[in-house]
Amino acid sequence: MAVVTVVFNSFALVVLHRWRREFDDVSRIQYRSLAIANLVSGVLVGTFECMYSSPNSVSAAACIYVPFAYSFMVLNSTYHVALINLQRYLAVCYPFHYIRLVTVKRLTLLFISMEVLFFGISFVFSPGPGFPLTDFMTSWCRHRSIDYIEIDGATLGKSTFITFAVFGILFLIPFVSLTCMNIRLLVIATRASRQQEHVVSVGVRNDQESTNASSSTPGLKGLRTVLIITGLFYVSVIPVCVTFSAMASEASLSQQSYDILIFISNVVLMCSCWWNVPVYMSTSSLVSQRALELRKKWKCCKIVRHSNRIAYGDDLTLYNYSQTGLP
Repeated sequence: MAVVTVVFNSFALVVLHRWRREFDDVSRIQYRSLAIANLVSGVLVGTFECMYSSPNSVSAAACIYVPFAYSFMVLNSTYHVALINLQRYLAVCYPFHYIRLVTVKRLTLLFISMEVLFFGISFVFSPGPGFPLTDFMTSWCRHRSIDYIEIDGATLGKSTFITFAVFGILFLIPFVSLTCMNIRLLVIATRASRQQEHVVSVGVRNDQESTNASSSTPGLKGLRTVLIITGLFYVSVIPVCVTFSAMASEASLSQQSYDILIFISNVVLMCSCWWNVPVYMSTSSLVSQRALELRKKWKCCKIVRHSNRIAYGDDLTLYNYSQTGLP
């Protein structure tokens, strides 16, 4: 999965560099920052997962750092996605405030500050003297089982519960804000698509109707874009929320059930590291137009090659007939 993350995010960075004129400055910085964040966190998580799966002494040392890597990846990806959705929301609902507030320098400073802040916050999950989760993670890595860890005040302590509460709030902030923004964007996109359909239905049934029908594409595309972004966000977040909720509430599940939940959460989180940037870039109208042009050129090249093959094949057949003397 780490290899796929490197390939897709590297490809996204190359596209952003080669087609930099096709994106506005704000979108290019957002996509580039998301690609770099996913690339770094995905490789970090993949490295620790490989070390964790190895049957030697390295596995025990890597196990303690796996929560740090996953926490850094989740915070990075979630808040980057939240900022991209916030940018879309402000551009649609408050365009004048968006033009005045959002600048390239402010976004660059914000993304750099986020990287440093999330790295420092996630470092709480790493082992160290005085860190609140050191004993908890040591017990987890020693037994490799949820059954041997008792989640109560006597075992964890007050500082550990405070740490869990802070991280819970940090994860809830983008979740709630994205839910509210996506609901608003869904309502706006639905209204726009209905208005476009109404324009088509009341139009004259002639050549003008086809023109109006083609103009309905932006509204439907906006609705489709919001649905894709919303669906991918919840697909990547819900398994993690279910897993942590089951562990925190001490649900009566077997060890195999916990292993399945943790495995699904890990796979979905790793997948979100490589699908986020390509999907977000594909929602851009300029990128879709360029991709459509490349597809048409590719089809034309295939048709020309096929025609040339047929023509050269006929010439070769005539040449063989002339050499053999057959009619």
